[in-house]
Amino acid sequence: MWHSLRFTLRSYARPAVLLLLLLALLVSGVACPKKAEAPMPAAGAMAPPPAPAAMEAKSTDRLRAKPASAPMPPPAPGSSSTPVENKLNPDQVRASQMIIWKGVYQIKVDQAADAADKLRALAEANGGWVSALAKQTDEAGNTKVSMTVRVPSANFSKVVSGAEGLGKVQSGDITSDNVTEEWVDLGARLRIKEQRKAQLEALLKQAKSVDEIDKRQQDILAVQEEIERIQGRQHVLQDQVALSTLDVVLFEKGLAPPEKPGPFSVRGTALRAWYALLAILRVLLVIALYVALPGAIVWIPLLLWYLHRRKHPRRSSMPPAPPPPVE
Repeated sequence: MWHSLRFTLRSYARPAVLLLLLLALLVSGVACPKKAEAPMPAAGAMAPPPAPAAMEAKSTDRLRAKPASAPMPPPAPGSSSTPVENKLNPDQVRASQMIIWKGVYQIKVDQAADAADKLRALAEANGGWVSALAKQTDEAGNTKVSMTVRVPSANFSKVVSGAEGLGKVQSGDITSDNVTEEWVDLGARLRIKEQRKAQLEALLKQAKSVDEIDKRQQDILAVQEEIERIQGRQHVLQDQVALSTLDVVLFEKGLAPPEKPGPFSVRGTALRAWYALLAILRVLLVIALYVALPGAIVWIPLLLWYLHRRKHPRRSSMPPAPPPPVE
């Protein structure tokens, strides 16, 4: 009986294992179903449109996978294709620059003194002032005024435009000097020197001998001198950047001919020749006065003696010659 039972179990064990394996495969297939491929439509037949629910689910999956971005409009004709994030704002760039502005002008006016007063009032109205002034008047009464005006850089163009309206501009030059690189370099050097000073002060607190204390103090003083030198240069740059400089020469007719002659004209050439002749005569007169006045003690007595000799000629002391013998 026992042998018959063992034979029966062995005969049914192998089909039971196969049945369990088949069930396991079926369960795994239900858990991970594969996407069924849509059958290819026959040639010449149109594929059926997808159902609305399927289209909605598909669009939802796309939105979840990657956010949609609006298409970029094509650039307008003649416009730059540079991305917006790579473009520089000119106002921001200009505001971040350290630029020194200077101007030099020579202006011919009718009344130099009145024009100088107007330029002073214009500078003060724009927050500036006159830092230097020199006035010159020649023998003919013509006046020349040289002025140096300091104005805030934001109002520099207004003052220049006002100065150009005072008369006829003979020459004008505006220059700019970008010192941004020097300013950044000074800031970096200043930070390094301040860090070095802090390190030396920390070492000074740890010093134990008098010689070491004296050496640390000398090092700190040397670093402090360099810090003050850098800060002084920074203050100079700040002043020159914040306040622009305008040098103006206001002259009346005939006093200050232009440095660069314009087209040839008979009248202008004659005027320049006449002023050159007057300058030469003035120099000769000065030389004559310098020579004549000190030499008066010599040539005046000689002149009086010469005039006296001509008025009273001196008689000869020699006897007259005898007449020739008569034959």
